Amino acid sequence: PSEISEILKNVLRWYPMEIVKTDEECAERLNLFFKTVQETGEIPTVEKMCLALGTVRNTVWAWEQGSLGPVRMHMIKKAKEILAAMDAELVSKGKIPQITYIFRAKNFFGKQEYVLTPNNPLGDTADPETVRKRLSEGTSED
Repeated sequence: PSEISEILKNVLRWYPMEIVKTDEECAERLNLFFKTVQETGEIPTVEKMCLALGTVRNTVWAWEQGSLGPVRMHMIKKAKEILAAMDAELVSKGKIPQITYIFRAKNFFGKQEYVLTPNNPLGDTADPETVRKRLSEGTSED
């Protein structure tokens, strides 16, 4: 329980923050965030960084995609690179499980692309009667 309380205290520290409005305010808040987690020894996360910026992950993702211009985009990309480097070092030292690192790396720090290939396991036949006939031919009713 004390560890949970400590973690919650660390997260809630950032909850009251108002959303940053300017690039300068964003830079100041990021500096405050990284300075604070360094001083407290807590693990910096994307989620806490978003709270420190006064917003949520979807908004920060939009900033990272350039919705507020190149300055904010580069700031967020660099901040996330610090977080990615931190995660990489933590996993290499055995401080976080590899599967956690893989999940976080794919979801927070990497580009995801999906290729969907239509596939029908029953073949090209979509007619229900033909499918029923194929299934009944494959079973023995002795």
